[in-house]
Amino acid sequence: MSLFSLYKQSTTVAVRPLVSTRIESICARYNTHCRLSTSTHKVASSQPVSEDSDHKDPRHLPVSVRLKGVNKSQGVTKVVVDGELKEFNHTFLRDACSCPRCVDPSTKQKLFQTADIPGAIKPKSTHRTSEGDLRLVWNNDICGYGKNHVSVFTREFFHDHVSRDRRIRAQHNVRPQMSWNQEVMEKKVKWVSYDAYMSNDKDLHDALEHLSAYGLVFLQGVPDSEQAVEQLGTRIGSLRDTFYGRTWDVKSVPNAKNVAYTNQYLGLHMDLLYMAQPPGLQLLHCLRSSCTGGNSIFSDSFRAARSLTSHELRSLSSFPVTYQYQNAGEHYHFTRPTVEWQADSHGRQWPIANINWSPPFQAPFEMGWSGSREESTAFSRYLKAAKAFSTAVEAPESLFELRLEPGQCVIFNNRRVLHARRAFDIGSGERWLKGAYVDSDAFLSRLRVLRGTYGQDFGLSDDECELELEAKHKDRGGRHRNLYSVLN
Repeated sequence: MSLFSLYKQSTTVAVRPLVSTRIESICARYNTHCRLSTSTHKVASSQPVSEDSDHKDPRHLPVSVRLKGVNKSQGVTKVVVDGELKEFNHTFLRDACSCPRCVDPSTKQKLFQTADIPGAIKPKSTHRTSEGDLRLVWNNDICGYGKNHVSVFTREFFHDHVSRDRRIRAQHNVRPQMSWNQEVMEKKVKWVSYDAYMSNDKDLHDALEHLSAYGLVFLQGVPDSEQAVEQLGTRIGSLRDTFYGRTWDVKSVPNAKNVAYTNQYLGLHMDLLYMAQPPGLQLLHCLRSSCTGGNSIFSDSFRAARSLTSHELRSLSSFPVTYQYQNAGEHYHFTRPTVEWQADSHGRQWPIANINWSPPFQAPFEMGWSGSREESTAFSRYLKAAKAFSTAVEAPESLFELRLEPGQCVIFNNRRVLHARRAFDIGSGERWLKGAYVDSDAFLSRLRVLRGTYGQDFGLSDDECELELEAKHKDRGGRHRNLYSVLN
């Protein structure tokens, strides 16, 4: 069996239909989560809420929760949430308890296993507090917990878990994707001062929200120091250390081991796709820029992908492309599809997660040529889709171009924003950038922490969200389709 066949079997989830008939539903989900502050979310505690608590706490105003009953035979507790009767599994509730006996107050780590919960567990008694929180005392609890273990679940807990779309995981990971082209980015380009970025968490939060939404943000006033890019990166999280080092120089050198270290034109690409986990963010700090040429170019690959037909998207989501770096005593090699879709824990498809496009580092396709019509057809379809994607990302109206000057730094999403560089004349002056990587997990962790303080406000006006989520375009066949089209 060829690698193509194995890959096809292993990536069927990547091409599940992205069901979205109306963009308003996505906008509603974003609006639900945009303004919730994670710092206000109690999940479960070991102590009931005080009877004389302030009932005007805004956290409680939009949530209506009351206990309807306990069905011990079916293993569920029935709770009315916002006027609708919902059933919560007893094992699920017991597993979600975060009292000090279940979750260590210092490490915040769970002190029992889900597998420890007896199958016949059920509430021995229930009590609803004056604020609508639910206290459960368990019968047949986990061994060692005794008869007096109490779990308290707040109204917010039931509201957040009443459906998959409201689950805590979604609230932590929801990220708007604001498409852009040259015209849009010229209006929406965000510049942040170095001092504000480094010293003010609110300014950092605004910058990272913009980076999350658009995949591109710029800094100015950065000190003329080789250490500055490290300081900028660690403001977000730990730097990604690769065989290039924690930081690296982008300048023309003799006998370069990477096309980036020449003065040649470098086409649109993403970095390190030959690694199993490519870095999420890339930072490039300009130290010198006195030569002729060398402009930086950026293109939104998500927008390009959304301009394709469903058949082209299916091909780019399933056909394996291999990337490789074999030079200077290193050999990295990895195969992945061009388009990867976000998927929640239940397997449903959400918007685009990553694009993988790096022609300079592409290796020969790993597929057999034994005359298989299936492989030949798949390859032909991929070529057609790849050409359509290439045309879309390289269209003049898709390219945002500027000249990075000394003291300026760009931070961009390496899994979304393609970057390129014009050729430059090394005889006319110097071009020197200092680079660094930060992984996506570190970026998202920092963003969640800041949202805990400043809220999940994406920094986008309602008009901007409406414009993006309602945007339509024509594909080459002349049909109008929503951005999040069905892959059928």
